[in-house]
Amino acid sequence: MIRGSWVWPRASAVNEAVLRVALLALLANAARVPFQVVWLGMLAARPPEAFDPVDELTPLVWLPAYLALLYGRVRAAAVLASVGLAPSVLDLGTGSGFGWQGRLADVAGLAFDALPLAAMAVLWRAPAHARPRAWLLALPAAVVALPAAQLTAWLASRPVPDVGGAYCVSYVIAAAGYLLWMCRPPRGSAGRAQPVWPLALALIGAAVLAQRVATLPLQAAFATQFGAWGGTRRPLLVTAGEVVALVVAVLLLARRVGQQSRRASLAPVPPTTPPDPPVGVP
Repeated sequence: MIRGSWVWPRASAVNEAVLRVALLALLANAARVPFQVVWLGMLAARPPEAFDPVDELTPLVWLPAYLALLYGRVRAAAVLASVGLAPSVLDLGTGSGFGWQGRLADVAGLAFDALPLAAMAVLWRAPAHARPRAWLLALPAAVVALPAAQLTAWLASRPVPDVGGAYCVSYVIAAAGYLLWMCRPPRGSAGRAQPVWPLALALIGAAVLAQRVATLPLQAAFATQFGAWGGTRRPLLVTAGEVVALVVAVLLLARRVGQQSRRASLAPVPPTTPPDPPVGVP
């Protein structure tokens, strides 16, 4: 539980956390670009009328948007991310043939895809900086990890499609790994550092949880339609387990944010000016 010891982090830590939220959200989309390129190569063998330039080409902009933000080009990244949202905006309200459940899922998907834009709106006035080398190494790792998470979600919920399952699996694994890593004893000033990463992961987790809850009606509709192929109990239990895991992860990270902020606030602040000499000393 989060008790009275919870302390809000400093503004600088919030800005750094928001930068990580934007980078992680862009990374999730940029990791799909190599597969989109392969898909475009497969479309070359199909009739021209099967090619939709908006749906097929606009996802490619997520990679330059990620790189632009990584090197501090916030405005360029925001413009490219806005272009990348075009398919979601055009598909908004179609409902994918599942009535209001599909329309609600479309709105939730658009809001989730717009998360980096919301984060960059904060960075516009309060810029923060990242380490490009580490984030460049994260890109190939995400290219491998996201399809693996998608496959895991599909195997767990088959034959029912798991809407947003890849994000849920990826997030729960990342949050669990971070929390286990932070269980080790802190060394030096690490124990007094501002909670940048736990705050960023908690914010991302809240967004993933909101999307997961908004897609629950569509997941139930899928389960009803595909239930004749393999039953509906197991896919719905998998979805319920994802929601519980997300809630637990977000609460643990929020607790970590409060604890780490409190330790940082109690740490002595180094003086910015030389102390006054003792009385009587020339």
